[in-house]
Amino acid sequence: MSKHLVLLTPGFPENENDSSIIPALQIFVKRLIDTQPDLKIKIVAFQYPFSENQYQWNGVDVIALNGQNKRANKLLVWFKAFKTLRRINKQNKIDIIHSFWLRECSFVGRVYIQKNKIKHLITAMGQDVLKYNKYAKFCSQKATIITLSQFQSKIFYQNYGIKSLIIPWGIDRSEFPKLKNKTIDILGVGSLNEVKNYPLFIRVIERLHKSGLIIKVEILGGGTLEEQVINNIKSSGLQEVIKLSGEIKREEVLNKMAKAKILLHTSTFESFGMVFIEALYSGMKIVSNEVGIAKKSSSWYVCNGESEMEIAIIRALKEKIDRELIFNVNETVNSYLNVYLD
Repeated sequence: MSKHLVLLTPGFPENENDSSIIPALQIFVKRLIDTQPDLKIKIVAFQYPFSENQYQWNGVDVIALNGQNKRANKLLVWFKAFKTLRRINKQNKIDIIHSFWLRECSFVGRVYIQKNKIKHLITAMGQDVLKYNKYAKFCSQKATIITLSQFQSKIFYQNYGIKSLIIPWGIDRSEFPKLKNKTIDILGVGSLNEVKNYPLFIRVIERLHKSGLIIKVEILGGGTLEEQVINNIKSSGLQEVIKLSGEIKREEVLNKMAKAKILLHTSTFESFGMVFIEALYSGMKIVSNEVGIAKKSSSWYVCNGESEMEIAIIRALKEKIDRELIFNVNETVNSYLNVYLD
């Protein structure tokens, strides 16, 4: 495939050891490189890394614009992005621009392709499909919109009347460690923010603890609500039950999953839920709300409220655990290649 592809993304790893920045995108790009060595790829990162430079990541050129997630830098970052695209296109004609999130990257991509007749793909990555996204309507013009799940696609259509292709993210099985002794009963994985809904997580654990169940619980992640989560754990008397491990590297997260029995995921919204497919391949049961790709199965309890979650966990703790693969990165890459070449 002799094409020139430019990816526009808010963030990208600053080096090959930076595994925590948008893991799904990293996995996708690595496999794309492996399967399509003739494909010319450049990545423009608007906000992160917090430095303005150009570097190589697994053989791919990355141009960092250093927006630092600051509102005051927005127009300057857009100016740099347009200038960068003009330079890239002058050096080697761009065939495809692939923007991530229906926000500023898509806006820049939409404006640039208008005069340059370049194919434009946009992957909606999360809450950008919800109402009142000022970018959604304009950016969707002259673009192929990709959503990650039937759930997300439906919400996007309800809110904007725009149809989308569904291409789920996939995992790379080689990243996962061997399954280990399951020494962690319940694991929470995700940023400590409002959407992840950790007050519900803590209430469910409190119910289990009060019922006399002896459990070992761990939460992986950091965020703006860390102090609130700590206070909730203390006020519930669960300091000896729930361990907060903070933000850790992706490799460590997968190692924890290999040792955990159940993923308790109390989030109020997920467009997809990469953590779900990681948990299933790590031999975990899932207890969650009906979000993202959630689907009832022998491995997955889709619940409504803390009472249902409590019952589901009690059952899941007694059940046999096996790996389950539902989305492979090879399928993701093949699906995107079909769109790139269409």
